Amino acid sequence: MPRHLKRTGQHLYVDGLHLLGICERLMKEAVLAGAPGGAGTPAAPYTMANAGDWVARWRASTREGMVYYKMAGRLISKNHKVYVGDVGPAYLQSTSILESSLKAFRSKYGRLPKLNLHFGYAVTSITVIRAALNVDNATWKALRIEQTGTPPPTWTASILSTHLIAMARTPGASSNDPNDYIDAKDRELLQEWATKNAINDPQYQVLAQRVADPGLIYAKSTDSVYGGTRPAPWSEIRHSPVIAKAVRSLMKGESPSLAAGPAGYDKDYARKQLLLPVMTMAIFHAEPARNPRAWPINLMILDLAESTTARFTWDAILWHPLAIPQSATTGAGHVLAVPLSGPRGPHAPLVPFVGPQPTQQEKTAQARAERAIVPITSTLKLHLVGGLIPASPTDGGRIGGRPLWSQNRFAATEPFDFIHQKEIDVLLQWLMQFPEIGTHWSVQDPPPHGATLVPAMQVLQRQVPADVATTTGLTRIAARLQTRIGTLDYMH
Repeated sequence: MPRHLKRTGQHLYVDGLHLLGICERLMKEAVLAGAPGGAGTPAAPYTMANAGDWVARWRASTREGMVYYKMAGRLISKNHKVYVGDVGPAYLQSTSILESSLKAFRSKYGRLPKLNLHFGYAVTSITVIRAALNVDNATWKALRIEQTGTPPPTWTASILSTHLIAMARTPGASSNDPNDYIDAKDRELLQEWATKNAINDPQYQVLAQRVADPGLIYAKSTDSVYGGTRPAPWSEIRHSPVIAKAVRSLMKGESPSLAAGPAGYDKDYARKQLLLPVMTMAIFHAEPARNPRAWPINLMILDLAESTTARFTWDAILWHPLAIPQSATTGAGHVLAVPLSGPRGPHAPLVPFVGPQPTQQEKTAQARAERAIVPITSTLKLHLVGGLIPASPTDGGRIGGRPLWSQNRFAATEPFDFIHQKEIDVLLQWLMQFPEIGTHWSVQDPPPHGATLVPAMQVLQRQVPADVATTTGLTRIAARLQTRIGTLDYMH
């Protein structure tokens, strides 16, 4: 995989890891004016319209609990672990998918769903409801909740949602899933609504599956819920710029356009898919909160997709195409015809432990051995490779989030990792599209014997003694990176 830039006409090389160091330092130093709208509640969710708004919000995200965002009419939740989910249409002003589904149920059927009266579930339900109502025996019997399963008549969908969650959290309860305390027939209706109208904590493989076959979101995958033809897949290069432009519009608080000519998407495509808003929040909010370098790197991916760069289709961006089908990552998997590079992953002890318990030094050696880049030969291991997004592999966000700088020292503690390589792969390809860089540099690996590597601190300081041309080149690279950090606009 590419790692170095070569100066045209010279045997002079720059390590891409050092360019990542520039990227991280510029991101840390960036002071962007941001004033997101809203207050982060379901009734007044945050809205963002420029790079400053986005950076301000994800920088604060790891210090917050549950907050809410509005994007293209969707309400996106973000919890204390910086996991995001689409809880439903924003107009419902719900705190969860459960509350949204209960509100939609009441709107459609004129009542709240009935409770599950099977023994065990009923015991928990009645205990919680009686404690909440705090009424005498006569009033309780008159409500006939134990006989009919009908929630108290004064309860709203929001109140029922709160108490269903309380039931699931009751010590010794029959289930920790709030939905299980709802009658089976009504539960099926609630879950059908949720499947079509919300996404809980999306994973990159699941997002990629919906990209490859948009019909998978529907109960009947060959039909559109709202009529018309089945949506086309996004796994073709001709669709990459359409989706990239739509994502960029969402980030700017604009209404996205998904029109792509006579064979394009209908106007309701984003709403049908429920994919773009939550996908956008995962890529440009959750990931930078864990790893600040993800902000410029993921914007570069958006640029490369918009310019129809080879490989940058949306299935490959999110996940490795060979690992998208469920069958590829279950059972025995499939043997790869051509091995790929990736980290070894969790493994039996690769470092001999001297005592009964490993020392901290032995743990560190084991962890580094598991991150060693080796040939990946089975689809069962492709979760370690992921898509083009650096955070997409298993544990990619956490590993990528380890800073390259420590107390003004570069790469003081962190060895080169596969996640760094994925970031460099994007960074170098993005830089090469700019004439002032591409005409003076090329991607070449490995550096031949005798080649000169520009020292790390000279790259990081963009100052190469007695070499004005290389200093200018590094300055131009930093200028492009700085611009990329501060704008949502397409750069090419």
